[in-house]
Amino acid sequence: MTMHLYDRSSRTLAYANLDLVLRQAVERHAEERLLGAVAPVAGVDTRSVSLKRRGLFHRGEPEHRTIGLLLPHALIVLTAGAERGVVVKSTRLADIAAIQREDPRLVIDTGVSVQARWDGGRAASWFLALGDDPAGRAFHETLHGAVVAARQSG
Repeated sequence: MTMHLYDRSSRTLAYANLDLVLRQAVERHAEERLLGAVAPVAGVDTRSVSLKRRGLFHRGEPEHRTIGLLLPHALIVLTAGAERGVVVKSTRLADIAAIQREDPRLVIDTGVSVQARWDGGRAASWFLALGDDPAGRAFHETLHGAVVAARQSG
């Protein structure tokens, strides 16, 4: 069995309950990227706690958050931590090429890799941390369904 790097837990998130500072970062990003009003159809808040001790070979943050916001036409992902600050990325659902949940027996992390054109740039993969729990699985399924629907309509 593979040892995980993080203990992850997800919970469903109502956008109105997102911290004001994070909500403002999302709104600025959406305005800059011309995404329109931020009215998520689904949201998830994942808390990641590092299982590795800080030291010479591990300098990562002890804890960070990942927020996933599914809009009718886009996905916004926000990561926030005391050391990394706040990073917001987005992609239109039509630009998502693949969503992959790795085999938990073979990988050391939980979540999904989203292959897309992030922020309108080149195609790249971005890891969306999700807990291996009902909220994390539900967001993954909802995102997958939204991408399938976007491909069929566009």
